[in-house]
Amino acid sequence: MSGGKVVNGSMQSLAYNLSVCPSPYNLGLLFRQPKVWVALSISIPCGLIGGALKFWQSEIDEGMMAGVIKDESAYASLTFIVVFLAAFRIDAAYGKFWDGCSYVYNIGGDLFDGAADLVAFTRCAKADQEKIQDFHQILIRLVSLIHALICADLDRGAGRLDPDISSMPSSYGFEIIDVSSIDDDSMSRLLETDNKVECV
Repeated sequence: MSGGKVVNGSMQSLAYNLSVCPSPYNLGLLFRQPKVWVALSISIPCGLIGGALKFWQSEIDEGMMAGVIKDESAYASLTFIVVFLAAFRIDAAYGKFWDGCSYVYNIGGDLFDGAADLVAFTRCAKADQEKIQDFHQILIRLVSLIHALICADLDRGAGRLDPDISSMPSSYGFEIIDVSSIDDDSMSRLLETDNKVECV
């Protein structure tokens, strides 16, 4: 049982709070997303063109845009629409992020509840106590192992079945309860399969 101590490393790594979310590490992960670069490739040129036109109007030819748009209500309407859409999208993304965090915590809680129920059901079992204890030990080890594998699948995301992935998920570094006591044949099969969660 890993020295009789249960390590809750997976939950500690998922401990999000307001000070962690805008951390430099998370901002670095943000710029690894392809969608961010697509948005920047569109927005930066538009911003530069707008700044150049404003500089031209203010410093070089002050009367250039004087007769183009005399009513500023169009600018106000456009600004309102952009701000509304941006706020809506940001709020939706924020909600999805915290929903995902809640689901990950719920996975751990559901696994714990399922294991506790199975252990409780064995109190009325008529099998030998030694077999019941063996069942308890194997059950707890497998629940610990499957929780780490679920977190690893979530860590890899949509590319979890991609054979070209060179980096291992950080969830493989979680301490799990005495995995060395599981037989070698089962562990070999688990390492070879792509669907590790289903295999367990």
